[in-house]
Amino acid sequence: MMIVKLSTCENLHGQDTLTLNPELLRPHTQYFTIEAHQFKDADTLISLIDSVQFIALGEIHNSRQMSLFTSALLDTASVEGFKHLAVETGPYSAKKLKELIAQGKPAVSAFYDEYAYPLFGIYPVPFFTDQADLDMLNTAHKKGYQLWGVDQEFYFSIPYLLDEIIAHWEGNLPNRILRAHLKLKRRLYWMQIRASIFSSYDMHCRLKNTEQLSTILEESSQQPETVSKLARLINETINIYCLAESGLWGESNKQRLAYFNLNFDQVMSSTVSNTETKVITKMGSYHSGRQKSPLGLYDLGYHIQNWADSLNTSSLHLRFLNRYIEGEDKINDPNYSGAKNFMTVAKKGEWTLIDARAFRALLKRGQLVASDFEKREILNYDFILVIPDDTRAVKHY
Repeated sequence: MMIVKLSTCENLHGQDTLTLNPELLRPHTQYFTIEAHQFKDADTLISLIDSVQFIALGEIHNSRQMSLFTSALLDTASVEGFKHLAVETGPYSAKKLKELIAQGKPAVSAFYDEYAYPLFGIYPVPFFTDQADLDMLNTAHKKGYQLWGVDQEFYFSIPYLLDEIIAHWEGNLPNRILRAHLKLKRRLYWMQIRASIFSSYDMHCRLKNTEQLSTILEESSQQPETVSKLARLINETINIYCLAESGLWGESNKQRLAYFNLNFDQVMSSTVSNTETKVITKMGSYHSGRQKSPLGLYDLGYHIQNWADSLNTSSLHLRFLNRYIEGEDKINDPNYSGAKNFMTVAKKGEWTLIDARAFRALLKRGQLVASDFEKREILNYDFILVIPDDTRAVKHY
């Protein structure tokens, strides 16, 4: 089915001002499925992949269907020259996952087994915990994607990062470093459990002031690049989290967003020609829109849009919503009320693709009445996708 584009407001019922509603959305909505990791009847979406340099996924975290979509996208986009996947994890964690998946799925699961405490929701790297995430990582590996982490390292990542420092230490490992490491690891076990139970527990601020960590980071900074970089990543991560734990959310977000942009720019500088670097970013929806986020911040999606403008290319921004979760229809759930118009046109067993571009010009001209949530979605995203009946993550560890 072809989507008919709107050229003027008069094309819709002759009205000067339109109100966003399901009837208005339906002519600009189509449906597709994913079968055997391949898109089926998603011609509109597939045709756009070849014409853009950047694809920003405003994902729903820990969604099984989201991982299935990403696998299909990685497969399709690789044919069009996409070879970079930037994800909402730390740079070292992305590198670690890439190394592990090259050894096979069991290596990834063994890594999680070693550092996770499922009873307390503790695991070393976020957003790759589901069985479908293993398939997604495997697809990225087989299709030759470079996996990039653009975030700080994860809240519960410090134990494994410290182990990586010890494992990569060059020369004789000083006894004082070994003692500090063993003592800090024992302490971190209880600190992480407290942090998982008590949201007010300022784990990173406390960690920042420990003598053991200071000793390790100070001497690691004198090591060659692998270890010294790990020390820098740990320090940056702790500083960002500690700011948030201290109530300085604005400064924490500011540093985090600057870190996003810095790491993304490293992706863009990794090849000879910037225009040949095609990137998919897999981030939460707050980070992926081309305008201001719900927090009123210009996030990574805005940075990507600026890159596209500077290179005279284009970016495609996709927003994902749920309607059905474990078979339950959320259409009347107050927590989903802002998205109700978009959800209404969704089908339980198919992917719903809504072309938000058709309404953007109307909105900018003041000829479309919509809620603040709907306006933000239309301005930030080219398409809004409502996921088929979704399921909770089935952990691979």
